Amino acid sequence: MKKVIIIAMLAGSALMCSCAEEKKVEPEKLSAGFETQLTYEQNNVTFTADMLRQEDGSWSFTFSEPKTIEGLTFTQTDKVITVSMGEISYLADQAQIADTSSVKLIAAAADKLVSGKGLKAESNKNGVTGMSGKVGDFEFTAGIKKGKLTSLKIGNELSVKFK
Repeated sequence: MKKVIIIAMLAGSALMCSCAEEKKVEPEKLSAGFETQLTYEQNNVTFTADMLRQEDGSWSFTFSEPKTIEGLTFTQTDKVITVSMGEISYLADQAQIADTSSVKLIAAAADKLVSGKGLKAESNKNGVTGMSGKVGDFEFTAGIKKGKLTSLKIGNELSVKFK
């Protein structure tokens, strides 16, 4: 009986040690300058855009879907956002574009992933590092593989896939 109790205690100790041992996930930063295509759905409409982020932190989105906004471009440099389509363009202060706009949220999350500040590495599966953080009032999670975004989910509303 003593042997059974001792074996059970040793097995329990080994189990507790293995459960308490967590593998630390190393955070992975997003490359400072990158170009990618992204797709997301909002209000039952699918949007596709080419995103370019320069190393200086400026960025642009050029939409190709839906067809009704094909060619619409948002460009941000030095706190100014230019919205253009064809020959028409509009310069706006960042405050004039809602902080909850999909373009600003995606860009803000990307900027945070480049800086690496205020982020937590959560998992590493199949070479994709799961990162989490906050932009504005929204929590976000992102997948990064070899310095490139694979996915981004902001709040409960916006889920973005990257190529």
